[in-house]
Amino acid sequence: MTDSEYQEAQDVLMLIGEMAERFDWNTFRERISNAESVGAVFEPTLYRAASGRLKLIHLMAGDAIRISGSYHDLNLQVNDEIHSREREQ
Repeated sequence: MTDSEYQEAQDVLMLIGEMAERFDWNTFRERISNAESVGAVFEPTLYRAASGRLKLIHLMAGDAIRISGSYHDLNLQVNDEIHSREREQ
């Protein structure tokens, strides 16, 4: 991996983190769980067709929660470092 590819990968991760932090993923996952519960009863044919995708989206939302948390922690660390340097000057 070249230096520019490394920087590009880091930039993409930061963008993903920034986007992930914008949403309430726990509520999103609750809605998926509700759709799975109700769908199996009221629309069994549609539920069977969509259940695999819903499960994967639910897993991805869990990943987004972790990404959002890591991005938040990184921002806190960077801000702490910035404030520490300002105090030193």
